[in-house]
Amino acid sequence: MKKLSSGFLDLSVNTSPAKPSFSAALTYLLLFVLFLLIVSIAILACVPPVSRDALTQHLTLPKLYLHHGRIYEIPELDFSYNPMNLDLLYMICLYFKNDILPKFVHFFFALVTAGLIYHYLKKRLNNVYAILGAIFFLSIPIIVNLSTSAYVDLGLICFSFASLLCLLKWVETGYELRWLVVSGIFCGLGLGTKYNGLITLFLVACFIPLIYLRSRSADGGKSVRSMGYALIFVSISLLLYAPWGIRNYAWTKNPIYPLFDHVISSGSGSDRGKIEKGDLYSKISELKLRKDLFNESPLQVLLIPIRIFFQGKDGDPKYFDGRLNPFLFFLPFFAFFNQKSVRQEKMEKLIFLFFSILFILFVFARRDMRIRYVAPVIPPLVILSVYGLNNAWQYIESRTKKAGTGSVFIFKLLLILCIMTCFMLNLFYIFDRYQYLRPIQYITGKISPQAYIQRYWPEYGVFRYANSHLSQKAKILGLYIGKRGYYIDRDITFDYNLLYDAARTSRDAYEIAKKLNEDGITHLIVNYQLFNFWVNKNLSADALKRLSIFFVQNVKRLYRKDGVGIYELKPV
Repeated sequence: MKKLSSGFLDLSVNTSPAKPSFSAALTYLLLFVLFLLIVSIAILACVPPVSRDALTQHLTLPKLYLHHGRIYEIPELDFSYNPMNLDLLYMICLYFKNDILPKFVHFFFALVTAGLIYHYLKKRLNNVYAILGAIFFLSIPIIVNLSTSAYVDLGLICFSFASLLCLLKWVETGYELRWLVVSGIFCGLGLGTKYNGLITLFLVACFIPLIYLRSRSADGGKSVRSMGYALIFVSISLLLYAPWGIRNYAWTKNPIYPLFDHVISSGSGSDRGKIEKGDLYSKISELKLRKDLFNESPLQVLLIPIRIFFQGKDGDPKYFDGRLNPFLFFLPFFAFFNQKSVRQEKMEKLIFLFFSILFILFVFARRDMRIRYVAPVIPPLVILSVYGLNNAWQYIESRTKKAGTGSVFIFKLLLILCIMTCFMLNLFYIFDRYQYLRPIQYITGKISPQAYIQRYWPEYGVFRYANSHLSQKAKILGLYIGKRGYYIDRDITFDYNLLYDAARTSRDAYEIAKKLNEDGITHLIVNYQLFNFWVNKNLSADALKRLSIFFVQNVKRLYRKDGVGIYELKPV
């Protein structure tokens, strides 16, 4: 494979052995920056888990499975049916009483992905561009955020990208079957990590016959063989996913529950896990949803696939609950300006581009947009961005003989400023994460683990009270505390419909208490602000009156902290 000349960043420049070249010095500088970046992210991860999905799902489920000694069905938690390849790794960490280590397991997949980007770019361009690509990937805001959280998205990113690279290797080696098999294995591991891996499975399966037929004469035999290759890929991927599919089919008759449940299992699982938000999103189109919730125009909604590169904000669903880098949108355009690229490189760039565009459009068409949901496109876009930088620099170098020295210098300066701006945006985000997580306070012992967690989640103090004061047989109904059950060691349900239905259908407060007792509820944990907003919005005046009497006569408040209270339900 032909290497591209890299002008200013060309490592092939030779100088006196006693005097290192500028490119060599730049390489060491970038390696130092990469080291600092990795250490900075690692420090951010050295705090107790406070990320929302970690406390609701990715640590809570492994903790429950360890407590019960097995993987068991939890119908009220719809996410408990998701594939759990990475969650099983977290279970090993929790077995050894360490809930910070899962963050480093997750971060490991970011490092592996950065290594894959480095390996690819070093082969196609050179060492400097390869290190630059790894730094760019690891410093992108959503990657920094995920690297300091016990989520699973980095696993999907890594497996999807590895599957894509193996597909390219399959083409490069003249369609050696082993690379297609390895691609299917990685795709299956991604599918067993998160359902968004289905998009990777579909896209790569479509790419296989298209690539094969494009490089061969399209006679009948070649067409059949191309479909056979796609079938091999899909079969291997589904085989790797099979343990989770078999589990879900045994529980719900739907191997990818809760996805497409009304289609696959004819609604057999419709009574499982009253998914308030999920039901809303399945019934209301993205256009109407964003119009109603965020007052966005149809044009704003249609521009979401572009807006995600410019308007991201952590924790805000209106702005896609995460941040990318605008240069991931601009720089890939320049990746296709080099007309001297060999055929293999052109094909690879097109695959990266189409994979990224189609993945984003699939997510946009199927559900509410979150940056995490489209994160598998980040490695291909990083590679295209680095290609874009290389092509832009080469173009400026090629103008040296045609333009004056001053003009070339200005263009080079502008490009360097562009690169610096790109990385400064990522650097500012890392500073913001330090301001938010404040890991140094925790690492140096200036704040205790309990106080640290309480800073982020107000229910934690009440959870600690429940763990130390309530019987092991207690069953708690959690009301508007976000299903964050990791830090509580008592049986807890978050089905607020138990209280809602009781208040709506009962004749008096006594009957509300009786129905809760029949459901086994012994205690309530209530977030006052959210609970008051909910009942005033959803209950009739009569139901509100019954509920008010219920809280006066039928429960006893045991403890209150930071706007959250725990109540004991009096037996009736």
